[in-house]
Amino acid sequence: MQNLRRGFHTIKGSALMVGANALGEFCRHLEQLSIRLMEQQLKVTPAMVVTIEQAIALMPAFAKSVRDGRAPPQAHSITNRVQRLMA
Repeated sequence: MQNLRRGFHTIKGSALMVGANALGEFCRHLEQLSIRLMEQQLKVTPAMVVTIEQAIALMPAFAKSVRDGRAPPQAHSITNRVQRLMA
């Protein structure tokens, strides 16, 4: 979890520095989920694991979409799912 949190944090910060705001916000939500899991504020569920795996798999598409200044369509559904999982 620590490596995942660090990875999401690093991508978030780097993305925001270069104006890739959609990627930065996407990683911000994933970083928050990782922190809450590390601090045992949430229990790991199969849905969380699948969501994190899908988010990681989406990173190459995100890299391609940065030049367009928008997130891949799947990013919104993953972000919404992360928010529901943390509620």
